[in-house]
Amino acid sequence: MLPLYRSFLLTSQAAAQRPVLAHASRRLTAPLVRTPQQPHVIHLSRRKIIRVKEPRKFTLVRDRYGSIEDLKAALALKVKPATLSECAVLVAIDTESEKRGLLNHVVEVGVTILRVRDIIGTAPGAFLSNWIAKLKHHHLVLDITTRPKKRMHSSLFGKSRFLSSEDAQIALKKILRECTGQNNGDSANPAVMLVGQSIDGDVNALRGPGVRLDIRDPATAGITFDKVFETLGFTIAARELGVRFPSGKLGQVVRSLGVDPKYVGTETDSVIGTHNASNDAAYTMMALLLYAIKWDDLIRGAPLAPTERVQGLSKKHLRSLGQREGAGVTKGEQQPMVDSTATTPVVTSKPSKEVAGSQWRKRLSSKFYVLLLAGGAALPVLGQWYQG
Repeated sequence: MLPLYRSFLLTSQAAAQRPVLAHASRRLTAPLVRTPQQPHVIHLSRRKIIRVKEPRKFTLVRDRYGSIEDLKAALALKVKPATLSECAVLVAIDTESEKRGLLNHVVEVGVTILRVRDIIGTAPGAFLSNWIAKLKHHHLVLDITTRPKKRMHSSLFGKSRFLSSEDAQIALKKILRECTGQNNGDSANPAVMLVGQSIDGDVNALRGPGVRLDIRDPATAGITFDKVFETLGFTIAARELGVRFPSGKLGQVVRSLGVDPKYVGTETDSVIGTHNASNDAAYTMMALLLYAIKWDDLIRGAPLAPTERVQGLSKKHLRSLGQREGAGVTKGEQQPMVDSTATTPVVTSKPSKEVAGSQWRKRLSSKFYVLLLAGGAALPVLGQWYQG
């Protein structure tokens, strides 16, 4: 206790010796304020990031992509081959996919084949009508699609087949092998050219879920492609030479090049039936043929002559195809589609506002009377139930 008492005593003496300021002598002092200093500037040497557009990765060998001169030679527009067996075969392929989870599954495959031997000595005709008649179309619809009825009845060319994934792979192999005539007793082995709008995407899609066929491998596909023609590449080259396309999309390009007016609808600036594999494959082949014929005029500065709209096929007519009798299909069944060369123009007109209003009122009144009668019939039953 003694040390503690001694420390308390010393503290009391020190407090007594401290001067006590009077009330008048007390002053308020501001807190210590430091003089602001200039911020330190630190220079960091940063590496400059140079953003370079990556070159396009081609699935197919780039050297096999044909030029416009190769296309003219394949179509025998300059020099005719010595024999018909030397004539090339053009195969246009297009696919449509649906997303399942994180993967895209191919649900449609469209193939259009042109054997040059069939058009040797034949003039193209107006809107390529003579050459289009020689095209052969194939449309495969896989049973994994969520819209089988719409896809089976939206092709404007040839027939559609509803197949499983395994059957679709077998059918596609057979189509590619028979396009050269080898399975038809023909000993000829002509050069086969692959045609597409953006062919790399379609080749990759065929390798993925759905068909699972690598057409680059001759061992699995049973065919070897000597050249590749890409209509999108021709469109980009034409734009660089001054040709003003409204868009690089297939529908607007083929319309700008002058496709048959019956394929230009009244409800769109493009052609009808796009985003269907069979239709897109046919339009791709048409665009390629139009490029081969009109390329020299285009690079000389000739203006584009887009096909004018006419009262031809329309989206409304396409929708009516799915409502015809016998719309239901089964696996492996073939459904005849619209013949593009024999389709008659269909005049489509929208009803006036007065007629549409009267039709709407009639439907509404009929539904109201049905509900009223149903309610009147239910009242006695409800009354008995309430009294019981």
